Amino acid sequence: MAILTGGEHERVKLKYPDLDPNVKLIGWGAGQWFRDFFPLTGLQLEYTVCPVIGDQKACINGVAVHPPERLLDENPDKILVLVFSSHSNEVLNQIRSLSSRIKAVVAINVNSPYAKKWPQILQIQKSFPTQEKVKKSFLSSASTIPEPQFCLLFAGPVTEYAVRALYDTRVRYPNHKIYVVTWQGADIKLRKLVEEFADSYLETVEPVLSGRFNVNYQIAAISDAFKHWPELIDQVVLRVRLGNTIVIANDVPASMIGKIGIWGHWSWKNIPWHISDALLLARGELINKLFSLPLDTAPYNGILGGPDNFTNLTGNTAESFLWGRFAASFGMRLDLIDYYRFLVSECYLLEPSYVDTVSFKHIPLFDLDFDNRFSPNQEWFQRLESNFDLELERAQSRFNSDWSRDDFCSGRVG
Repeated sequence: MAILTGGEHERVKLKYPDLDPNVKLIGWGAGQWFRDFFPLTGLQLEYTVCPVIGDQKACINGVAVHPPERLLDENPDKILVLVFSSHSNEVLNQIRSLSSRIKAVVAINVNSPYAKKWPQILQIQKSFPTQEKVKKSFLSSASTIPEPQFCLLFAGPVTEYAVRALYDTRVRYPNHKIYVVTWQGADIKLRKLVEEFADSYLETVEPVLSGRFNVNYQIAAISDAFKHWPELIDQVVLRVRLGNTIVIANDVPASMIGKIGIWGHWSWKNIPWHISDALLLARGELINKLFSLPLDTAPYNGILGGPDNFTNLTGNTAESFLWGRFAASFGMRLDLIDYYRFLVSECYLLEPSYVDTVSFKHIPLFDLDFDNRFSPNQEWFQRLESNFDLELERAQSRFNSDWSRDDFCSGRVG
């Protein structure tokens, strides 16, 4: 039995605080994700769009399907696009390329490890303060928090959701020193709030070339941050994407501080050197080295999919391009062998044991707990032991459903 949570308007307001509650809801996607999960939401869509020509002009789940260009006929202030896709990050980039004014959120996440974090985040946002209350509220709790192991370096655009995410981090960790680097031209009101939440703030010049997946923005910003704050070189630094908050579970053992803490959630094991830079814990000297190499000269490309072999993504995602050059500077090859050796000898996973991050940009309207595994695993056994009646109820609901054997064999039963 699938368990659906979320759906609150407050979730969307984390990303778009001033969103009109009466906006038209439009979907993006007409594939299996939309076919399977849209009926669970109970939402009413005006229509959905899909770049797949074969799905256009169809009617799926009672919803008409149009080409993505149909969105350009809409007033962007009067619509909200809900993304139904297992590759929602790529779709959000596509929507931004279509029009930067269109507001879009992930419609539904399935089996996300972050589903349980959203209620606490929403609770913290209820106290989002006026500027007069900010410092007083932080200082009142700072004395009860242990001394931090590292400083925080945030880099990215100053948006409404970035301000909210930064506030969440500041409330949780008032003793951590926060550095923020962004680009010139930030909204004055939002910039003042960021300056209030951060200990140090820097605006830098946007790069002329964006590079593949806008990688040059991060390279230029973080490189300038180390030039402006040279003290970061000798510190242990947690590099965080601005727009994310962090959740610290435990101190990192002293024996691991010399290694590189990476975030597995957006890293890929089958594409060499695709290590997410959204969350990274290392000595400042190393992070500075990673982001101090020359800018990418390739034109912007925000599309991951294509008919060619998937291994061609190597060196062509922002992450594998960034880390691939870093590896080459030490004489390492851009293949799986050296990539895996590097992971084993130099890295460790930050989540879930030490530090995790949650993206406000990718907040889903709904979360779905959907267990379609054929075989029992340790997590399932623990749930069975701790909440026997609930697991039995879910299993009986599945057993009494009208799923076919084809559905079962394809892993849809859950």
